[in-house]
Amino acid sequence: IPKRQRRPHWAIIPALQPKALPQALRNPHETKDNGMSTKINDVEELIERVDGTENETERIKLLEHALKVLEEYPQDLRYYFTYAVRFRFACVYFVQEKYHEALSECEEALKFAEDVEDIDEIKFLYYRVLIELKEWKKILALTMKDETHDLSWGYSRLIAAWMTAPGK
Repeated sequence: IPKRQRRPHWAIIPALQPKALPQALRNPHETKDNGMSTKINDVEELIERVDGTENETERIKLLEHALKVLEEYPQDLRYYFTYAVRFRFACVYFVQEKYHEALSECEEALKFAEDVEDIDEIKFLYYRVLIELKEWKKILALTMKDETHDLSWGYSRLIAAWMTAPGK
């Protein structure tokens, strides 16, 4: 006896069929920008839109708007969200191979990282950008100060040490 095929959730309730839903509700991550991104004044919502968008220029526009919106946030919330926005800027620039811009954004994010519990992601990206820029001495200096000894620390230190070894 063949196994009964599972029907999609919208097959059970006709009102949930994709044709019946407005475009914005079908898949919120695939919605087109209708000029609404500059009208959003909630940084969390802007960050969610950035995470759901694959278009790099749209991501940058959303992140720039998020920084403007953050100026009106209370200081205690501003640090965390500025870290999140700067981290995403660094990721976008890294993907676009704009390593100097990514480095600048990583350094900005690290300034706001004191209120963030887990900064492993930004540190890994920071070291990775430095590797792309072949900043071996800077990597060695930073890893000497870094007391976490995590994976990004070891990986970066090993590469920098190898690349600065005599005979290279």
